[in-house]
Amino acid sequence: ATPAAMTAASAALRARGFLVTRGHALDALAGADTVVFDKTGTLTTGEVRLAAVRPLGERDVAACLRIAASLEALSEHPIAAAFAAGARDPVDAFRAHPGGGLEGVIDGCRYLLGRPGFALPGAAAPESGKWILLATGERALAWFQLTDTLRADATEAITALRRAGLGVALLSGDAAGEVERVATQL
Repeated sequence: ATPAAMTAASAALRARGFLVTRGHALDALAGADTVVFDKTGTLTTGEVRLAAVRPLGERDVAACLRIAASLEALSEHPIAAAFAAGARDPVDAFRAHPGGGLEGVIDGCRYLLGRPGFALPGAAAPESGKWILLATGERALAWFQLTDTLRADATEAITALRRAGLGVALLSGDAAGEVERVATQL
């Protein structure tokens, strides 16, 4: 009966969006006292959107968006989708820096786009939330605020787990401020 029960349980979990790759995980699940969630794509939709653009110099919103879209067009990171509709220019010497951001040369000028400290050492986001910075390496050009919507069932899931006596934790590679914002909402 055990193989049939494991198959039925795995099928029921799969129908709810869980993929069981090892049967012994079901046995271990019964003893779990804490559920640890990743943020992006688990508690949020994973569909990053551009919420605001704040130019910091002589370039306007359209010019800053064009540079950012040009760099993001070469990226495979989920953030790239937020810039997908933007006009683009050819990029030379493109390089992705995991955990940092993007770098490339457009019309002979080197641009960096990503975490504030990557794009311009010493830079800090203007306020809480998820912000990335466009810079030339010497000066900041624009801030881009990104948002990711909570999944409709995230709050309900957290509440149900807590009612069942389980602890809940959020573990993410995103900036602490953005993770805190989502944790507070939930």
